[in-house]
Amino acid sequence: MIPSYLNPKGIQWTVYLGETVGLPNVCDMNCPTCVDDYGALDINSSVQDLRNKRASNWKFPEDWEFQEEWKLSIKRFFSERNETIRSFVFTGRGDPLFYIPVIKAYMEVYKDLGIKGHGVINTSGSLLTRSMISSLKDFGINEIIINPLASNFNSYDKISLVKEEMEVSVEAPLIPNCRDDLFSMLPIIEDIGVKNLILSFAEIYSATGISKMRKYTGKAPEIIKQNGVSFVDDKGIGKEIKKEVLKKRYSYSAYITKANTLQ
Repeated sequence: MIPSYLNPKGIQWTVYLGETVGLPNVCDMNCPTCVDDYGALDINSSVQDLRNKRASNWKFPEDWEFQEEWKLSIKRFFSERNETIRSFVFTGRGDPLFYIPVIKAYMEVYKDLGIKGHGVINTSGSLLTRSMISSLKDFGINEIIINPLASNFNSYDKISLVKEEMEVSVEAPLIPNCRDDLFSMLPIIEDIGVKNLILSFAEIYSATGISKMRKYTGKAPEIIKQNGVSFVDDKGIGKEIKKEVLKKRYSYSAYITKANTLQ
């Protein structure tokens, strides 16, 4: 079954942390496909990425409050739609786990409004602890999606930890340079028991993003464009991996996405 957050027949309310809630983007990892550049004017623009610096001394602001206008927007959005497949997604250039009070507040609002849906968090998993996972479960989160590339494929212990409490999936950017690591990952996540493997085309928004990819791979990424968005050319490894998953009859489902759209 297609996960709700990828289902074309479903709808989702996505919170991009921290920018959409009036907070700075904060992240403690250095994933080669991720730069704080959603606001870049074009692919030739350079941006300053301060997320790691902020993470070193981050303290969630005690005066942060959920805005009434956000609640009204959520209520209006869902009241105008008839789809029954619904998701509450927490993602962004900031790792959502730096914003636990925000996640709690949003989940309480959904409950208060009587809106039911699948709560899911996209994260590197670096901050996950058993107690944090338990709290997230209590908030109503149903699934955590971990990006193993962010930790250079050293997050399998975190994936296993999540699996003990709730559904866990893996999202891996399709970078040709990571081909061997991606294929080596497949039997490991099968043994853990992940629900889904999401193979996403890496998006490029700025010259800073291209430079970061070059430092990781040793050369500038080959870029393809579709509907005005630039992606790293995966050289077909997405289809290769999906074929391997079917061949080995792994229990999890594999999906290829571009800009959160199934391919």
